[in-house]
Amino acid sequence: MSIKSQSENVQDAVQAMDPKGFITELGWQNECRAAGVLATLAYAGYGRVRVVSGRRSLDQQHVLFGQGRTKEECVAEGVPAIYARPALPRVTWVAPMDSRHVEGRAIDVDWSSYGAKAWSRIGRLLQGLGVEWGGEWSVRDYAHIQW
Repeated sequence: MSIKSQSENVQDAVQAMDPKGFITELGWQNECRAAGVLATLAYAGYGRVRVVSGRRSLDQQHVLFGQGRTKEECVAEGVPAIYARPALPRVTWVAPMDSRHVEGRAIDVDWSSYGAKAWSRIGRLLQGLGVEWGGEWSVRDYAHIQW
């Protein structure tokens, strides 16, 4: 039986929470920030979360923004009309150039393994770390963490 150092345990926890390696796409400074957030969540007992999104290209953000919007609504926000998909549900509320995902300063996390009652506790923990949690916004985005 080998004994792992604390840093190895943290690394294992972060890798388990980010199985697809989304945080490595953020750039080294933001990767460190995201890894610190995930490690703190794990130590606080919320280690079953999973990162489901990290940095997005502007094109990817245009696709998401176009969902639930008409051509006119897209063009009004500087998004080419070809991205409009009014029949789909909206999934984002900020113009693509304002998204922290495009800047590599946001991740989306799946909290579904914890009940909704835990989300406010997780949100308070995140705010204590100096990150912004979308669960506190007027249009709630519970999965979103940004800095």
